Amino acid sequence: RHGRQGLRSFSVSGRVREPGVKLAPAGITVRELIAEYCGGMQDGHDFYAYLPGGASGGILPAHMGDIPLDFDTLQPYGCFIGSAAVVVLSHRDSAVAAARNTMRFFRDESCGQCT
Repeated sequence: RHGRQGLRSFSVSGRVREPGVKLAPAGITVRELIAEYCGGMQDGHDFYAYLPGGASGGILPAHMGDIPLDFDTLQPYGCFIGSAAVVVLSHRDSAVAAARNTMRFFRDESCGQCT
C-alpha cells in the first residue's frame, strides 16, 4: 500500500473498538488501520492523536493520520515506527498526559542504554 509491499504486524491499543495485533499491508496509514482493521473508534471517541511506534516513537496529531506507517515516512516528523505498537488517542485523552506517562515510563523502566 502507498508504494510498499508485503504485510506487517501492528499492535494497536487505545480508543479503537477492536484493539489487538493486526496483520495489515506495509505502508498503511493509521486512519486506514483504524477503519479497516480495528472497527473504527470507540463510541463517543473522536480520533485526536497517535503514537505510531509505541512509547518511544513520538506522538502525532490526527491531522497527520494519512502518513504511511513506515520507517522513512515518519522520520521527517521526528517519529518512527519502531515496534509498530500503535497507540490511538481520542479527544478525551491528553497528549501532554501521554507524553508525561511516556517520560515516566522511561525514567523508571529504561535499562540505561538509551539515557
